Amino acid sequence: MKVAHCRHLVLTILTAGLWSIPWLILCVGKGLRPWRCGVCGWHKPEFRQATCVPKPIQPATPKKVQPPTVE
Repeated sequence: MKVAHCRHLVLTILTAGLWSIPWLILCVGKGLRPWRCGVCGWHKPEFRQATCVPKPIQPATPKKVQPPTVE
């Protein structure tokens, strides 16, 4: 997700500079952890390509029903 700098600039002006603190924290945080996997949350700054592949969901296997035994 990208930082919406225009929106943060407007909020900083409207709050007389108070919003610049969260804006700065957000920008620094994005610089420290530039990529994060959307599936598992794993991140490693030196690898910017997705290395995590989501596992396919296995369909539920139906339970085997044994026929009733006749005595």
